[in-house]
Amino acid sequence: MKFSNLVAFLGLILLLGSCSSGKIRSANLRIASLENEVQKCRNLDSLRKVEAAEKLHISRQLDKTERVLAQLYLQLPGLSPKNLKESTSQNLNADIAQQNIMLVIDTTRLRRENDSLRKQIEKSTETTVVSSNTKTKVTGTKSFDSQKKYIEQLEASNKAETDKNNQLQRSLNAYSLKLEIMDNERIHAINNARQENARKTDSLEHVIADLQLANEQYRTSLVALKDKPTPVKDDKKSQKEEVKRLNLLLDRMRDENKLLSESNKQLSTQSNQLKRENEGLNNKIQTLTHESEEIRKNVLLDSNTNTQKVSALEQTLKLNQLRIKELENCTLSTQSENKTLREQINLLNSKATEYEKNNQAKENHEVQLKEEISKLREQNILTENKIQTLSEQKKELMSRIEEQNQVIVRQQEQILDLSKKASKNKNTDNLTLIIDSLRNKNAMINQLQKQIDSIRQINTEKSSSYQTLLLAKDQQISALELQKSTLEANVNALNKRNAVLEQDRIAANPDNQKTSKKEVEKEKKPSPAKDKTASNLTDERLLTRVRELISEVKWPGITAVKTEKKIILTVPQSAMFLNETSALTSGGATLIQKLSNITHPLGSRKIDIISFSDPGQEEDELNLKRSNTIGKLMIAYGLPAASLNFGTRSYHSETDTKLFSKGTEIIISTE
Repeated sequence: MKFSNLVAFLGLILLLGSCSSGKIRSANLRIASLENEVQKCRNLDSLRKVEAAEKLHISRQLDKTERVLAQLYLQLPGLSPKNLKESTSQNLNADIAQQNIMLVIDTTRLRRENDSLRKQIEKSTETTVVSSNTKTKVTGTKSFDSQKKYIEQLEASNKAETDKNNQLQRSLNAYSLKLEIMDNERIHAINNARQENARKTDSLEHVIADLQLANEQYRTSLVALKDKPTPVKDDKKSQKEEVKRLNLLLDRMRDENKLLSESNKQLSTQSNQLKRENEGLNNKIQTLTHESEEIRKNVLLDSNTNTQKVSALEQTLKLNQLRIKELENCTLSTQSENKTLREQINLLNSKATEYEKNNQAKENHEVQLKEEISKLREQNILTENKIQTLSEQKKELMSRIEEQNQVIVRQQEQILDLSKKASKNKNTDNLTLIIDSLRNKNAMINQLQKQIDSIRQINTEKSSSYQTLLLAKDQQISALELQKSTLEANVNALNKRNAVLEQDRIAANPDNQKTSKKEVEKEKKPSPAKDKTASNLTDERLLTRVRELISEVKWPGITAVKTEKKIILTVPQSAMFLNETSALTSGGATLIQKLSNITHPLGSRKIDIISFSDPGQEEDELNLKRSNTIGKLMIAYGLPAASLNFGTRSYHSETDTKLFSKGTEIIISTE
């Protein structure tokens, strides 16, 4: 019972493999798409690394900008941005350092999760078995759940990254606002310094102009005094006093001229120094404005790149959300497919049990038919024996009837002779005696005739009854033979269907072949051995049919050779199998089907399937898989698994064919 259950389960797996090969392919495609999603997540990790490096570059650029602005503010009088700079730079550095630390932690965590997910995917892909579709679906569902969780984590991390980027953008905006305020203050201070310098220059120019005007007035007054005539009547004393006063005035004017010249020199030196300082300040202002513009451009470019990256991350997040929806839809469809597959499995289980019951009933009915046929044959032999005995009895009776007829003829002749004698002798007494004796003999003859007629009637009745019985038995035998032929046709159709299913399963999964004879024997139920008495296929006829099959195929290099105890059919693997797989071509499957039909009446004769090629481990494994494929297909067409052997060997250039170095030998034993 366990063996029958195992056979039913294996048949169910074959049917399920043929029904759901497309679904298995779709599941494999989904697994490949999920692996692509994992690769995209890895690309997101690399993008995060690049973003962290760019943020570090921005922080360094901001530090450089702060240092330049600090130098600028230290050189400008009236401003002290030290406290503002220190607080701003400390806050920004702390924020950037904290964000960098968080990014490093998130990156390491995502790498670990990515590695664990990669290991899970590798484990799930290694443990995927195509023969059990439900296991594949469960593994696919688990991988879907893990992918979904991982994508949710990625969404959360992307959301956190976007929040951090927004916060950093806000801090950059605040810092740029502070820079603009500081630039405005610096420009205002520079303008104030320029106005103060211009005001001092104007006041100095006014003082110089006043001094020059006073000097001119003194000169004109001295000239007027020199040109003015002195009256004779003036007193000498007053003239002397006037001369002293004028001399003092001249000395005073000389001193003032000296002071004015010195002050002019000082003013000229100061004005030159102020001009030089003003030029230096202008140059510094120009360089600083140029640097600030470059820094502002860099900040704007960095902010633009950050906004572009944020938008790209948002787009990837949207794509991930769409993919999550698609994965959810795929999960729902997979669940519905799993449900339908479970229903199909249950239906196939019920059909398998029904098929097993029907097969058992058919086998029992076939056994009963065989027993009835054997009984009918025995009865037919008995009836033939009875008919033969009856025919012998009929012959004996006919011989006895002929003898009695001859006796009657002789007696009639005697009666005639006696009547003649009586007429001659006129002896009435003797005549009466003779007549009485003749009457007695006629009565005896009549009784014998009646017995003969009754025996003839009985024989005719028995022969007619035996003929009707034989006719009924022949009709029953023909009906039983018709039922047997229909049952054999049904069995052949089922075997062909199993062979097609086996071929589809092998073609769908060429890499999942069994590599031992025991596994193949466990997969298939051994067919009952055929009756050797029913086989009239001789070795010469078998060789002729195999050669006819070769002439139909017309493959280059295919040969059939008969030795003392076996027939060897050599076939090129390039024509039998698809590329470098163990899946049969349509021509190869047709060849195996026809060869199985030819060798089916042989019963339990041994058939060896040996694939050969150049030596190598991979070639040996492929050759063994190909031999197993041919054996499975022959078992599916009704050949007993116990009579099949599989193996491999190396190519021998001395003994093997020169047309190809990769072939398969099908050796049919003639013993």
